[in-house]
Amino acid sequence: MDERAVAIPSQGGDELFAKYFAEITLDVVEEHTFLKRAMEEPGPRYVHLRRSSIGTVTVPPHIEENQPGKLVSQVWTGHPKVDRTLFIMDRRAENRLREVKAVGTQKSIPMLRGVACSKKNYGARLGPEPFGDSFRAKYLNSQKKSPVATAPPTLMDKTDD
Repeated sequence: MDERAVAIPSQGGDELFAKYFAEITLDVVEEHTFLKRAMEEPGPRYVHLRRSSIGTVTVPPHIEENQPGKLVSQVWTGHPKVDRTLFIMDRRAENRLREVKAVGTQKSIPMLRGVACSKKNYGARLGPEPFGDSFRAKYLNSQKKSPVATAPPTLMDKTDD
């Protein structure tokens, strides 16, 4: 059995394991959020450390996302470098899932513009003809042109007198 795997706690919170992680400095807001989560929650919500078949964390470490619908499968390790990295990866996964959910529920739908100018192609327009310059008004609701005859001229049009 490898002695490094035995020396590492099952949660991955010692110096031998932490040397694989970089020092992370969080801004004031994120640091506050990290400290609050570390006190109130058992671990990161969306990520966990990869484990070997015997249940210990792998060396070199690898952070994986939890299976869909499964939250908090990793407890905080107690080591600041490892926990901050888990927190950052957790926040990244959380923000990505939030964006996907917002698109799925149509909260943030990008509005496509038909013309490169700054005119909006959505929303209420002021005036007597609110959608007078829209595509529908220009082409679909416009006056119909008389059909152009495509048949060859008939012999009756010619006069042989």
